[in-house]
Amino acid sequence: MANISLVDDVILGCIRNGDSFDFSAHRFDIDELKLQLSLHQFRPQLYRLVKDNNKIPEELLAWLEKSNNYFFYYNLSFLGEILRVNRVFREAGIDLINYKGLLLSQRTLGDPLARESCDIDLVVDLSKVKESIELLSGLGYKANTDLKFLFNSVYIKYTSEENLYNAEKNINIDLHWRLFHPFYGFDVDLSHCFANSMEVICSGAPYTVLEPELEIVLLMIHRAKNRVKKACHLLDLKLLLEKEGYSWGKIYYWASYFGAEKIFSEVLHCIRSLSKVEFPEEGWKVKIDSPIAILNVNSKSVSANEKDILHDFRVLGHNLGNHGHFRGKVKVLYRALGPCKLDFEFILLPTSLSFLYPFVKAFRLLILRPIQRLLSKY
Repeated sequence: MANISLVDDVILGCIRNGDSFDFSAHRFDIDELKLQLSLHQFRPQLYRLVKDNNKIPEELLAWLEKSNNYFFYYNLSFLGEILRVNRVFREAGIDLINYKGLLLSQRTLGDPLARESCDIDLVVDLSKVKESIELLSGLGYKANTDLKFLFNSVYIKYTSEENLYNAEKNINIDLHWRLFHPFYGFDVDLSHCFANSMEVICSGAPYTVLEPELEIVLLMIHRAKNRVKKACHLLDLKLLLEKEGYSWGKIYYWASYFGAEKIFSEVLHCIRSLSKVEFPEEGWKVKIDSPIAILNVNSKSVSANEKDILHDFRVLGHNLGNHGHFRGKVKVLYRALGPCKLDFEFILLPTSLSFLYPFVKAFRLLILRPIQRLLSKY
């Protein structure tokens, strides 16, 4: 395992056995722990894990209880909005998958209000993007991206989602037409998602979610694709994998299908250190050669300077490292040449000239950016 900080050690200890974790046996800075819990989006979840622990410092418990109460009411507003959005999409005849968020909280913690929320993730078919954005606009949401991009087929081809914000309700919706951006190298055909979905009831209303075996693998990829390793994702997977009744054959199938065998092995390797449950390993042989970052969150990593070209290479290296197969690494390298949002904002090419975007990217990164940085000094 990779080296972890004293604060990370406390967080992992609480995930492992929160109700009996001995806080007094660990020296840590409470203010630093509070900061990390905020970055990990892990405050109400941790409160649930440690509220009956008589060894937790009173200051920390009081702070966690206050955070839990805040997110209870914040999540309550989310729950009402999810109900409203799902009803509108159902009436419009648009299939919708609810991904992560409150419905995941219900399956892992038994309560849709128990998980720290920051947005609502919705998945629609690629052909329904324009109609979906128009529906959400009618509900008071405004897209962060100019509509001339969102309704452009080339932009949609090279992107995966759009964030829409409702200022009145202070709620963000991430509308996905792909679960992962193409440059991560994991191609998830949404036809698989819709074909392997199921209906669940939450607070008396029906919602469409992913079948658990597929969701587990996609959550593993979601956790791995970010260089920021959050405790909330780790707890989600731990609690899901500890439940009984799954088809491990189907979980293995999806991990192989998406080329995520390395990620799958690393996640299980992490969770085995935090759980007493034995996971089956038959037919699964992936050697882990390097230390694994169980947690990796700091204020610098979540506010990385996007203008730093070294940051682009660090992201590329991380994406390459998530693939155990040569084919996956080649795909990542090839996709890195494709346009990003900044390239589209620089120039929106017609479909017939979209093949020129690698040259646009090279010009923007290697010529224009250094000039801008040089001029900013004067």
